[in-house]
Amino acid sequence: MLDHLGDIPWNRLTHAYGPAGDVPDLLRRLRTAPPEMTGEQSPLWHLFGNIWHQGTVYEATAYAVPFLIELAACPVVSDRLGILGLLAAIATGSSYRDVHESLLNEPDFAERKAVELNWVEQAHAAVASGVAAFLAMTREETDVRLAAAHVLALLPEHREVACARLRSMVNAETESLRRAGLLLLLGLAGDRSEATLSLLIGALSGDDLLQRRAAAVAFAYLKPDPLPNLACAAILDAIAADDLEKSFSGLPWDVVAEVDREKLETCLDAASREEAAMTGIAAIESGNATHQIVSTVLRLIFPLRPPRDEPPLTDLDLSPLQQRAVRAMASAMEDGQRIFYGSFWLWGLPETVQDWRALASKDGPARTDSNPP
Repeated sequence: MLDHLGDIPWNRLTHAYGPAGDVPDLLRRLRTAPPEMTGEQSPLWHLFGNIWHQGTVYEATAYAVPFLIELAACPVVSDRLGILGLLAAIATGSSYRDVHESLLNEPDFAERKAVELNWVEQAHAAVASGVAAFLAMTREETDVRLAAAHVLALLPEHREVACARLRSMVNAETESLRRAGLLLLLGLAGDRSEATLSLLIGALSGDDLLQRRAAAVAFAYLKPDPLPNLACAAILDAIAADDLEKSFSGLPWDVVAEVDREKLETCLDAASREEAAMTGIAAIESGNATHQIVSTVLRLIFPLRPPRDEPPLTDLDLSPLQQRAVRAMASAMEDGQRIFYGSFWLWGLPETVQDWRALASKDGPARTDSNPP
């Protein structure tokens, strides 16, 4: 195993912290490093910091990928789930200059960015070249099969074969959480085939809440036109669920990062968005003003405003539904409770309890169709 590590000129390659001469030793240590090893003692922790760093990949990344695939495929390697997680991250990695473009002022920025984008393509292609190994891993009995399926879902160039395998896994799976995870992956993979849509509709029609939620999130990724009525109803239920993300905990990949409530919301028409907002407002009025519910209500009925460029909203700016939301949130904050961990001013809303109280105490005129909020 790892017989050809010495064939790579690691010291001439770079990663997030400079020359990549430390990478071969980290890869060797991965053979025996246990999953519970964390921090600076963990080779995986270091690789998550240098060949993939906060979402970005580097010159050395593509060269490390074949060895990571070899390690992930080996049954005696300890942390195969962690290695597959790194491969999934690399498959969707980006370029440092592509991410930080607005913060950099370099005369040769375009040339440097082009080089980095080539590293991104090479890194993804290196992961995609392991499709046969990932498919083989999906036939194992442990959670490795689910982690490998997650990597497959991130390879659009292999979508047809990957999704055929994912559908087969869904049909064979009997445990609720694992089946829900596979349904999520069909959405993440972007497969709009009739076979996949039929499978998702079947989940929406069933009695299993977790699988209905997974199918709803999958439809949010796929956005078929028209959106089936069952999917619309399930998306409304998912938006109203304060524990949506937590309900998928236990799957062997970072599901929380992929359950995007904004994707769910953009699937809905105006009437459905208003219905979802009213559900959220009712929850706040009943004393359940969690950050997630408040955040959802804000996104649904308060358009984002350019930071500080416009004066705060007044009672005359609010629609009846917005007035109700303001009153509910102001009441929830009266006892000093913190109900939102973002910045209310991004929506033109008050920043102090006193200003909330003042805005909520007004009864501005109801809007008409000719005078929208």
